[in-house]
Parts: sequence; structure tokens; C-alpha cells
Amino acid sequence: MKLILSIINNTAQDVEMCKTFTPAGGSIGRGWDNDWVLPDPERYISSKHAQVDFIDQQYYLTDTSSNGVVDANSNNIIGKGNRIALQSGMAFHFGDYQIQATIEAADQPMAANNPIMAQQQAQSPVSVMADDRFENF
Repeated sequence: MKLILSIINNTAQDVEMCKTFTPAGGSIGRGWDNDWVLPDPERYISSKHAQVDFIDQQYYLTDTSSNGVVDANSNNIIGKGNRIALQSGMAFHFGDYQIQATIEAADQPMAANNPIMAQQQAQSPVSVMADDRFENF
């Protein structure tokens, strides 16, 4: 099972628009040592803003920030040290970034429920070169 977090409101060119998390989890923040680095020159996003964990077949997001992770539906701050269970379609604010969660089953294609990843795959060039350069010998 994979968790795909996608930025759905920011078109900055210097940021990775989607990040896939495996059950190993990972961290999110403006610090260079995070698994997903979100640039934030205004420093609203903490150096380690949130932690993704996978426990008992469920992905969780823990707010580790000073300014808070905000639930986009309720506008409530999750609160430092608090953890919530993630579901597909949930959205959050990390500073100016609005981020949406997509949970993908192991047998589900990655772009099936994620419009940003589907768009990126559609725009990717297709290679028509042969894989084996010695195949004609």
C-alpha cells in the first residue's frame, strides 16, 4: 500500500508536486533532510512540519510543527504532537501549500486516483529506442 501526497494549489517550479510514501513512512518540512522538502522562504513551514507513519495497515499524519497542519475541510489545526488517520481525498494546508492524500492499494495503478500524477504521466515523453543495442548483431 502506498500514500501519495500531492500539492493541489501551488505551481512553484522548484518543488516536487507529488511524493509517494511507502510503509516506511517519512518526514515533511522545509529542512533539506526531510523525505519531502517543501520550500518556504517565509518560514511558516517548520523544518520538520509533519511525520507520515504506517501502523496496522493505516497511514497516519502527525503534526510536528510550530504553526500547525490545518485540515482543509474543517480549518482546524491538528495540533503539535497529534496524529490523524489518513484517507484518500483528505486535504491539508502546510503554510501556503494545499496537499491532498491518495491511498493506493498494492494492485492499483499509481495514477488511477491521482489527477496530478496522471497528468504528469500523460506529459512524459515515450522512448522508442530499442533496449538492446546489440539486437541487430
